Amino acid sequence: MMPNKTFKVHTAHDHFESIMQCSPIVAIEELIWNALDADAQNISVKFFHNNMEGLERVIVKDDGLGIKKNEYENAFGSLGGSPKLSLNSTPGGRAIHGKSGQRRIKAFRIGKKVTWRIKSKNDNGKLDQYDLVSFASSLDSVSVENEKSLSHGVSGTEVIIESIDENFSSLFHETATKTLCRHLSVYLLKYQNPKITIDYDGKKLDPFSEIKRHTKIMLRIPYNGEFYKSELVVLEWKDKVERKILFCDDSGFTLDEIQSGIQSSGIFYTAHLKSEAISLMRKDNVLLAEVDPAGNKVVEITKGKLRSYFKKRKDERNREIIEGWQRDKIYPFDPNDPKISDLAVRVQKKVFDICALTIHKRLPSFKNSQIVDKKFQFQWPSLTDW
Repeated sequence: MMPNKTFKVHTAHDHFESIMQCSPIVAIEELIWNALDADAQNISVKFFHNNMEGLERVIVKDDGLGIKKNEYENAFGSLGGSPKLSLNSTPGGRAIHGKSGQRRIKAFRIGKKVTWRIKSKNDNGKLDQYDLVSFASSLDSVSVENEKSLSHGVSGTEVIIESIDENFSSLFHETATKTLCRHLSVYLLKYQNPKITIDYDGKKLDPFSEIKRHTKIMLRIPYNGEFYKSELVVLEWKDKVERKILFCDDSGFTLDEIQSGIQSSGIFYTAHLKSEAISLMRKDNVLLAEVDPAGNKVVEITKGKLRSYFKKRKDERNREIIEGWQRDKIYPFDPNDPKISDLAVRVQKKVFDICALTIHKRLPSFKNSQIVDKKFQFQWPSLTDW
């Protein structure tokens, strides 16, 4: 085992104050993204408590590639000089997200001491293990400890967060897993073969089982006189989620989000706009809000696409409800009746559809009632009675 040594980190304190404003779940999410950038297939987040039920330690573990021993100083030495900057994808072909080198420091939002226990294969195919240890009180210095060679094992990283002063109850609320599912969903949908496994304190994050439907809408986003081919991914969720628009880079990493404000007829959804333009706007500090003309234009276009989408979804859902009534033989209009094309009958049918669909949506008791009861309520006057 080699003696400990240290190396300097440049500009760490310049970023510390802004990074400390992030929420605890965002800090955990950033560590998960680091694992994904390392081609990890299996990621776990575990929380450890002391006898007084206080949060004592957090460990985020992955089976990714780790950082080679001869590269750690370059990787950690500058928050603005991450080696990922020159890469477009991981060795496994995934999109790279963390290129600024700032993600790792967000772990200090939770605890004052952070250890990165890294196992990585060297150029000879053997496994090196070492710890990089850093403290919030001395961010400009990283200690290298416990260097050794291993005869067997697999590569990966454990991020061990200690010296925790708060319990961070928000990390254990169900909204934490929902937030992670929502933010990671587009990426996990893209890279699902082989499937990535994320275990959050004993619960598997599985957006596939929580998403009822996902739809891709192609659009073009203007920025600085150019148009960028973009993709709006609308995810409809089984359970309640906040209806939000998430603005992402072209790989699906969320850079900003706003409340949607688009009516959706009882559908709980998130809409993820994937575009290179969003990355450029973030780089130029463009706000996705009404106060910024460039950002507001993007929001306008995105909301317009969402309105069109949910209008189609409303018509589609209405057709599905009516088709169900037809199968149950309680719908008073026969599509095969020659009179169905008469103007008067079409008007009757339209009025009936509006009334029946309104009752179906507004009265749960009607929706759940027996077919015979629905048939009775669906009695409709003949054309001669009008």
